[in-house]
Amino acid sequence: MIQERRQVPRARTYLPVRIQPANGGPAVETLTRDIGYHGMRCLCSTPIAANTPVRIFLTLPLRRTVVALQAQTQWLRELPHCDQFEVGIVFVTEPPDEYRQVLTSYFSAAV
Repeated sequence: MIQERRQVPRARTYLPVRIQPANGGPAVETLTRDIGYHGMRCLCSTPIAANTPVRIFLTLPLRRTVVALQAQTQWLRELPHCDQFEVGIVFVTEPPDEYRQVLTSYFSAAV
């Protein structure tokens, strides 16, 4: 069993997200796999190297609000037996209160 090292929990949720590398590379349209106050994990069809500065455009449910955040990739993992990758992303800028409220409702529902 893998021990959770995060101090803040993550919610398993599939939200639309666009990841735009800061170097001007092509944007990746994908879904989150889990998300928390300080970061998220996404599926990607194209690899984005670890420690790459990115801009995240996250579509929040219900309100269809798009939140833009400065972030950085932390790790990249190739998934076995397919052409997909998982990427771990940490937020560099503090998420707005609206984002935190939506995540709090996810966490409450998961308990």
